[in-house]
Amino acid sequence: MVLCLRVEYWTDFSDRGTQYKDQPAQFNLGKSFDTFGPTGPYLVSTDSFSDPNDLQIVTTVNGEVRQNDRTSNMIFDIPKLISYISSITSLAAGDIIFSGTPEGVGFRNGSFLKDGEHRRNDD
Repeated sequence: MVLCLRVEYWTDFSDRGTQYKDQPAQFNLGKSFDTFGPTGPYLVSTDSFSDPNDLQIVTTVNGEVRQNDRTSNMIFDIPKLISYISSITSLAAGDIIFSGTPEGVGFRNGSFLKDGEHRRNDD
């Protein structure tokens, strides 16, 4: 994967109140606050693991596992995502491609983050 040099976690926060305040729902507006979409804190070089298409993704909230999945369960693997996106738009050094999220998002089970809760991603 010559085009992909690093992999990192990205957290897709959504303000559901803002998203659903008006109809139809405004999904992008609920994701557009200044502190939403944090990445890192670490970048991992792709030469530090053998297969980017089989990485474990674990998200905990206050120590409770909310998401536990592998990149091998993604609909499209990372090379396919890069190929498809680059066929539509130019990619430059430093660009970030965000993919979807594993099963377990708060919207489906009603367990939204609250002030003071601690969210963590591990691999």
